[in-house]
Amino acid sequence: LPILKVCEVRWYHVHHVLIQDVFFMEGDEHMQLSMPEKETSRLYLRGMEEADACDIYDYYRQACVTQFLTFPPHPDVEHTLHILKAFYLPYERRGEPQAWCVLDKQRGKVIGHVCFHALEDDTAQLAYVLHPEYWGHGYIREALLPLLEVGFTQFGLRRITAMVAYENKRSAKVLEALGFRLEGICKEAMKLSDGIYHDMMLYALLKKEWRKLYEQNT
Repeated sequence: LPILKVCEVRWYHVHHVLIQDVFFMEGDEHMQLSMPEKETSRLYLRGMEEADACDIYDYYRQACVTQFLTFPPHPDVEHTLHILKAFYLPYERRGEPQAWCVLDKQRGKVIGHVCFHALEDDTAQLAYVLHPEYWGHGYIREALLPLLEVGFTQFGLRRITAMVAYENKRSAKVLEALGFRLEGICKEAMKLSDGIYHDMMLYALLKKEWRKLYEQNT
């Protein structure tokens, strides 16, 4: 697949949610944007599908999940399906890696998803969401470990970042446990679901730092 370079950006609303539609032109190099399937001790990780809409709605409908995101809870499963079709599923057109669904192996249920976005040259931003029933049990860290490996190896990333609301201490602890460093506080950098601009913590992990941690744990 060709690397795609942005040639036009458009914004439009999907069910009261602002969606960025990006049109690309082909570059000279090649990158595979689809994600490989992975398995951990408790999880299956695979590409997002339309059939996942009901499970994804089950956590996106909850205010505690969208509290530190940029949109309010989803009103119905049709809204979730529309967002999947408009944003997540056409990942190749957007020139960004496919989102991974996180499945509980015992229940066969999607309990969250993880992905990269803002892909530019050898850097990308990390994003992750988890059903609140699974908070506090190490599931998101278990899902992010193989995502980081794919990012630094398959996609050849040199630097992976994450933006976390200053109040979101739970998410900050996840990143710090993975070796991410706090680089600074971006004042009033993002409007979240409450309609207020929040300070955001910028975390980052370099490939050489990840490799050192990876070698220590293998």
